[in-house]
Amino acid sequence: MAQTYTENKVAMQQVAENHAPDRPPGRFCRLQTFSQRASAVSAIVGMLIIALVMIFTVCDVVMRFTLSRPLAGAVDVMTYGLALAVAAVMPWGFAKNSHVSVDILSTTLPPRPRAVLDCAINLVCAIAIGALAWRLWLLAGSRRASGDRMWILQFETWPLWYAVAAGFGACVFVCLIVAVSRISEAFEGSAS
Repeated sequence: MAQTYTENKVAMQQVAENHAPDRPPGRFCRLQTFSQRASAVSAIVGMLIIALVMIFTVCDVVMRFTLSRPLAGAVDVMTYGLALAVAAVMPWGFAKNSHVSVDILSTTLPPRPRAVLDCAINLVCAIAIGALAWRLWLLAGSRRASGDRMWILQFETWPLWYAVAAGFGACVFVCLIVAVSRISEAFEGSAS
């Protein structure tokens, strides 16, 4: 049983690492590289936002307990900052296949059906996140039309909602790229 699991794990790694270096760099390879680089930059921006939210929160707590003067707008900064951070980091998670998953079925499958399953999962994720991005885009438009502002800081919220919607839209793009790459790698590897 342990040998079968190890063989499956090695086969999964071979499929994941099968980049076919002798394949000429076509449009799809450039698109794949672009999506990975753009998602890495987006993840760095998301991590910077998280760091800023953490610094703001620490300053708020220190000032609240030492000087009895909390920073104004802590709730606004944390709420919108974390929404932006999640939207910025998610594409990287899908590009690197670093999201949380439980491999119960795929460990027993051969490489080609596993690639088809991975493709189907990424397509379902793209549809679900695409619906979320679309609804967030509509929400941003309604917030813009109503002139909605943050509770304490009184900044308009619509640019932030558009940024969150764009982050989830990028996630859809990455999911589609990953789905197509998994299928193409599995079938190209078996054809050669």
